[in-house]
Amino acid sequence: MRIEAKVVIAAIASILTPIVAGFLPDVDVSSVDAVVVGVVSLVVTFAAGYLAPHTSRPDVPVK
Repeated sequence: MRIEAKVVIAAIASILTPIVAGFLPDVDVSSVDAVVVGVVSLVVTFAAGYLAPHTSRPDVPVK
């Protein structure tokens, strides 16, 4: 089963946004959401880029 990165990002951000917004009550929630989505996107992209060469996939030939 293939999981899209944007689904993972949305799921993680939906959990973290209220937590972070609770620590920053004076900041608008939409601003917090934008920052959280950006940071989570960077982390997920880095993790996917790091894990891709270390994952065996029978449909991709080894170089």
